[in-house]
Amino acid sequence: MTFLSWEELDELFHSFERTALRLEVRERYDADVEREPQRRFLAGEPDDLVWAQGWFAMVRQAVREGKVFRRVRVVSFPLSDYNVYALWFAGHTVGAGEDIRYLDRVAAGDLPTLDYWVFDSEKVAIIRFDEEDRPVSAELTTDPATVKELAAALEVALGRAVPRDQFAEAHGLG
Repeated sequence: MTFLSWEELDELFHSFERTALRLEVRERYDADVEREPQRRFLAGEPDDLVWAQGWFAMVRQAVREGKVFRRVRVVSFPLSDYNVYALWFAGHTVGAGEDIRYLDRVAAGDLPTLDYWVFDSEKVAIIRFDEEDRPVSAELTTDPATVKELAAALEVALGRAVPRDQFAEAHGLG
């Protein structure tokens, strides 16, 4: 494994050729960029989403180029405050072209408990977090056995998960 800087991880989102797939397994994430938007959301305050426009533009451009962004969020019930916020935000990301799906943690018991991205079925970036749910490092592997194992697990997760809008409707969270 090779440690990546955050800039190197960001570059993977701009350089992949076909697919960027994510498995998210945490109940909460404490990323600097989301802290204030999450606070506003939970307080019922409006958010103009200016802070997220770069991500939306990148996803839209990738989709125009025929690339695919997909992710599965493994969640417990009741949903954590973070996951309620993330479900709302995912509506905007889905609008930009990302396929975001939700999977009940009970149905994910045999899946890895790692947060990671798989790029083009060739590279895996594993994201590590501290005890406060803050991202602290990203590790890249191109080991074929590891990539194959984690990509296969993600495909299983995608097959079990439901699209964001269907999940939101089923749980009355439109």
